[in-house]
Amino acid sequence: MPANGNITIADGATTPVSHTFTPSGLDGAKGLAQFTERTDGVFVGEPKLDVIVRPVTKGQPTRKVVLLLTLPKRTTDANGNVSITYENLGKAEFTYSATSSTQERKNLRVLLSNAMINALVAQVVDNNETFW
Repeated sequence: MPANGNITIADGATTPVSHTFTPSGLDGAKGLAQFTERTDGVFVGEPKLDVIVRPVTKGQPTRKVVLLLTLPKRTTDANGNVSITYENLGKAEFTYSATSSTQERKNLRVLLSNAMINALVAQVVDNNETFW
């Protein structure tokens, strides 16, 4: 079990910038760990990363892990008030057998990670394209 700590992730800029998400909430009953990127002291519309773990329960043969990344678009009006124009949400969801091996779970995570950086998949997400 990892200790709750900072999670640093590089973005997709031409010169990648590292974003540090610091622990901002923990709800063990819900299996929820929340992380927030605090960059400028404005607490409206901060980027957030949630990690949710649904453990295996009696009669349930699977475990679920969900990662949610929320990137709000902030706008500042003429008076300096910050509001959220919209939010972009990325979600990765893993559902696996309670009896799967560590290597099988690692393969699932790494294959999905690599699929997301595949050139064809990147075109679909980055350029709003579809397969034909």
